[in-house]
Amino acid sequence: MTLAHSFSPPRPRPDVERLARATTSCHVGGRLRLVTFEIEGVLGGPGRIQSARLEGEARFVLAHARFTSLGEIADALADLVLLPNAEDSVRPLVSRAVARASEASTHETSQTERLFGEKSYVVEEKGFGFVDVVYENAHSGVYRERIRPHTVLPTHVHHHLDEAELVLGSGFLVQGQRVLPGAAFEWPRTFPHRWENTTPVEQSFLCIDRPAFIPTDEVEVDLPIGALGFSSVSRFF
Repeated sequence: MTLAHSFSPPRPRPDVERLARATTSCHVGGRLRLVTFEIEGVLGGPGRIQSARLEGEARFVLAHARFTSLGEIADALADLVLLPNAEDSVRPLVSRAVARASEASTHETSQTERLFGEKSYVVEEKGFGFVDVVYENAHSGVYRERIRPHTVLPTHVHHHLDEAELVLGSGFLVQGQRVLPGAAFEWPRTFPHRWENTTPVEQSFLCIDRPAFIPTDEVEVDLPIGALGFSSVSRFF
């Protein structure tokens, strides 16, 4: 199943807009580098992009994923902004996106331009809902997880990957506690974590796995909610 096939292409508006721009540190080629990213796009319907929110999503991806080149960064950001909307999405669809990544110290720049529907996103159905594969490379994976209404993603651990997750929807309990969009959590290996959608609407979050997700490495554990805690909490928007 691919996500692009579930949606009709948006009708583009003629205006190209800057959707997000920031400079941030990220891991490229095995070292930490200061990278500036810029995302431009043509909107496919009414409404406006919340630039601070999209910038936060992009910064989250760059903070936690691992890349071998600026070209991979541009690819990942284009894939992120062209992802078809989930039920809890708050931004209009983008019909065309241009993502750039540059490093001032090396004068290196890479750009990716794509149209909506040009990439078919793989969708994996799970017991709790769906996982949209946004981007994967040799070192990490970027995913959007969509939790069905009134459904729990059970407490689980990973033994062979590190994980970071960013709240997109407004109806989640994480570790049994209410959380707001823009909150991000880091789950080191073997750290138990649990998500619950308390609403009648599908809710989503972004997930970064290092390395890319290993299907056999999601192990449910039986722990009371009161015993669950947090390793690291931050905000991206």
